[in-house]
Amino acid sequence: MKKIIGNTIIIIRGLPGTGKSTLAKKLCEEYAHCQHFETDEFFITESGEYAWSASKIGEAHDWCKKSAEHAFRQHIVPVISNTFTTLKEIQGYLEPYGGDVSVVILNSSNYWKNEGVNMPHDVNHSFKNNIHSVPLHSIQRMQARWYNIADGEYTVAQIRAMR
Repeated sequence: MKKIIGNTIIIIRGLPGTGKSTLAKKLCEEYAHCQHFETDEFFITESGEYAWSASKIGEAHDWCKKSAEHAFRQHIVPVISNTFTTLKEIQGYLEPYGGDVSVVILNSSNYWKNEGVNMPHDVNHSFKNNIHSVPLHSIQRMQARWYNIADGEYTVAQIRAMR
């Protein structure tokens, strides 16, 4: 098992149905000392059913941020997979961390494309492949507000300075 250097946060972003969770799980299987977090986990009931609620999305993101921060403080690399459609959403998850912390950004559709899997970054693909029945109009809104940031390694300070 490989090890990711500490003081790192991994953010996996993409439209629904583009393999974010699958990629996060794959990374955590390949690398030691990392743990996967996503807001979808908040909506899993005790019986294992997915019960999303728009009224609880803020609470779900707070839970996800705090869980990732707790893992980081325990020297575990948080692998956070959410849509992260805007720069503000990415920056919001980085608020608790110092400017020198390393942030690896992975756009899920780019990753799978590099692995030879056709994973287009388009709304029709997302609509057909998302497991949570996200409506097409919601995916279209996500696509319209999509902030382009290249895959790569940044510092928290660099991401905070982006506009």
